[in-house]
Amino acid sequence: QAKVYAGCCALGPGITPAWEVSDPYNLTIRLTIERNKQVYWEWDTSTRELKRRFEELVSYLFLENDFPDGVFLCTGTALVPEKQFTLQPGDVVQIRVDQLGSLRNPVVRGKVGKASSNP
Repeated sequence: QAKVYAGCCALGPGITPAWEVSDPYNLTIRLTIERNKQVYWEWDTSTRELKRRFEELVSYLFLENDFPDGVFLCTGTALVPEKQFTLQPGDVVQIRVDQLGSLRNPVVRGKVGKASSNP
C-alpha cells in the first residue's frame, strides 16, 4: 500500500482548471526529494510520456459516476526513485509542473487523521 493512506493526497496551493492549460501533452513534471536540506533525488518527465491520453482516463472516470460539482483526476508518472528508496519523516517532496505551479510538502510519520463514518 504505497499510494492511498490518510493525508496522502495534497492538492494546491491553487487549482488550474483543465480548460486553462494550453497543451496538456507538453508539460514538464519535475520531482525533487530533499533529505537533510540537500537534494537527495531529482528527475523530470513530460506529459508527452503518458501511456493513456487524458480523454481516455476521463472517459473511464465518468463511465459509472457523475460528478456534478467537479472531480480531480489523479494518475501516476514515470517519476519513481529506485526500488529500495523509501521516504523518511523530515524529507521534503516538491512537484513542479509547467504552467501549473509547484507543490511542496514535508513527510511526516503516522496517521494524519482518523477516518470516520460519522460526520
